[in-house]
Amino acid sequence: MNCSDKLIEIFNSSLFNVELKYHLSKRDYIDLTVRRMKVIFQEKLIHNDMWLGQNKEIEFNELCENIGLIGAFDHSLAISISTHLISGNVIFTQSDPIQMDQYHDEVNNMHCIYSMCCSEIANGTNVKNLETTVTYDHKQKRLLLHSPTPGSCKFWIGNALYNASVGVVLAKLIINNIDHGPHWFRVPLRDKEDGVLFPGISIVPVGPEGGMHGIQMAAIRFNQVSMPLDAMLQRYSKISSDGVYHSEMDPPQRYINLFETFLQERLIPLYMLAKSAATALSITFKYSQNRIISYEPKYKTLIMEPLFCQRLYPELLKSTALMIMGKIIVRQFVNSWGDKSSYKELQTLASSGKYIGTSLGLDILRQCRLMCGALGFHHYNKIITLQIDAEAALTYAGDNSVMSYQIAKHMVRIHRFNDPMIVPSNLAQQVEKKVVASCQNNPLSHVAAQILSYSYGLDLIIQEIQKTGILDDEMLSDLNNVFSPYLSELPSSINSTVEKINHLISLISVPSELITAPIVNTDYTKEFTAKLYTE
Repeated sequence: MNCSDKLIEIFNSSLFNVELKYHLSKRDYIDLTVRRMKVIFQEKLIHNDMWLGQNKEIEFNELCENIGLIGAFDHSLAISISTHLISGNVIFTQSDPIQMDQYHDEVNNMHCIYSMCCSEIANGTNVKNLETTVTYDHKQKRLLLHSPTPGSCKFWIGNALYNASVGVVLAKLIINNIDHGPHWFRVPLRDKEDGVLFPGISIVPVGPEGGMHGIQMAAIRFNQVSMPLDAMLQRYSKISSDGVYHSEMDPPQRYINLFETFLQERLIPLYMLAKSAATALSITFKYSQNRIISYEPKYKTLIMEPLFCQRLYPELLKSTALMIMGKIIVRQFVNSWGDKSSYKELQTLASSGKYIGTSLGLDILRQCRLMCGALGFHHYNKIITLQIDAEAALTYAGDNSVMSYQIAKHMVRIHRFNDPMIVPSNLAQQVEKKVVASCQNNPLSHVAAQILSYSYGLDLIIQEIQKTGILDDEMLSDLNNVFSPYLSELPSSINSTVEKINHLISLISVPSELITAPIVNTDYTKEFTAKLYTE
């Protein structure tokens, strides 16, 4: 049995009953999420050795696919798993060999749960303004971790409220009053899961959150927490026995290496939203086959209505674009990860995937909710749940606006169509040339950054379609028209047919075990009204 089959088998187990969470208290939902998370790690469906740069990186594509499917099942579960994965990858990439031997199995087998303690309430993930400090005390040969101001408290920290035993903390290292910049530290938080916090550590909930109620989000204050020297992850930097700081890299390169984890992290929300959107569209499509809109003079269901097809078809094209984009980015990451000189290019790719994946994915979910009418607002039908939970994806793993600025600045800087020998060959490139040229003598605007971000992604998608033939010329033209509003271009009309819809539904297909909404069944009306007809 392969991993995908095993994952589907788990989705069918009683512990993964999709409706359980709607009838539990918040704390019970959190506990259920933790139990589910441990099963997934025990079954080796996901683990940190699957990350690029680790010994099972050949399974990286499978990791992305699985976390996407888990996200379509339950965002809270996927984000809780991702928090442990991201924290663990910091351990794997920043530890020296002794630390790696000590913590590898603990992370990989989830012997304890990890949390990522990076974001601060006043500064988010803007590490240039990082306030949390770790000060070296030479007399005691200890490190003191401290949150000096309210703004420095670690905030929106997943897994931390009850269960995380370890936090991976980003803080400025201070030695002899010299600031050596941000470093990573492995910090025990409590004596066991749901146990007693260690001295100097205070944790409170940050809720009520707008969605993803199975995530145990927290705020953490560190008050002169005393730690041994090996709490600092020491692959690139050490403090000698005489209290002198040493690093094998110059500060700019060490700074870049410090955040390589976040490159791969940004593929997680892309895959979660791509699979969630595909799931919502599959539910909407099946509902449209069951929803009867007339009996006379001719029997007719919703999918037989041309106006409905005109709403469904564009969303299916967007979903297909996300599927294609995920494959492009994973392939490039796998091919290039061993070459660190490629990381700037990979950063732009990852930012594009995160920006377009979450923005378009959420657009699709909203439209699916509307296409299913009031029934789309029922949690059992899943779409509204996915939509509410997905809202957070626009800001976690890097705020989408910041992602768009990074992409746009890259495109303005390279200004590739400034060379008269390079001629734009598609709509995305034409828009890029026009907008980049306008930015040469004007400051980059927010609107321009968004347009350039979509043009960057669409160009990749168009080239992949032309290379693989996954869509014919007419559907590629339709895709261009669907993207036109995102590029501030006027779209032409598109021809929405049931045949095209069926083709795209087959392309974006997700396991039937994820399509659990009552409205996909022909007798959905009986299910929702059963109590009214019980004698």
